[in-house]
Amino acid sequence: MLLTQINEKQIFYENARDTQCSIPDTLNVGKWIGVIIANAEDNLLVNGVVKKCLDNNIGFVCCAGEISEKLEASFDHEIVHRIIEKDNEADNDDHICTVNDLEIEEALFFAIYAADPDKTLYNNIICIDLTKGKPEEIIASIEKLRIEYGG
Repeated sequence: MLLTQINEKQIFYENARDTQCSIPDTLNVGKWIGVIIANAEDNLLVNGVVKKCLDNNIGFVCCAGEISEKLEASFDHEIVHRIIEKDNEADNDDHICTVNDLEIEEALFFAIYAADPDKTLYNNIICIDLTKGKPEEIIASIEKLRIEYGG
């Protein structure tokens, strides 16, 4: 679901708990920045979402929530596993950067304003919420950032 646009980037939202969640369909947007949100009760969803994101051209990962460090470690582990599995093939030019913040607003700030300062690599930010959260919470954080930092 498209939430808004800021700094020439479209921001989408998907809740991984939604039975209608179409992560693979939504992610058909080229290289993108992911804001992945997870809390302790979402632990069982992490590995599946990590694999789907990496299968679908994620280029930058901003993890948020109670288990943001574990979430970032899961991305890093899967990235390393895939590099080893490819046997360090020469065509492995894609480098995926991962960061984590406990606060969702900080992860959104990084995704919107810092991850692509030249505004040339990524046109889309996709918030994938593993929690029981609501898109309205993400929209409120984005609007707060827009007021404070522009866009």
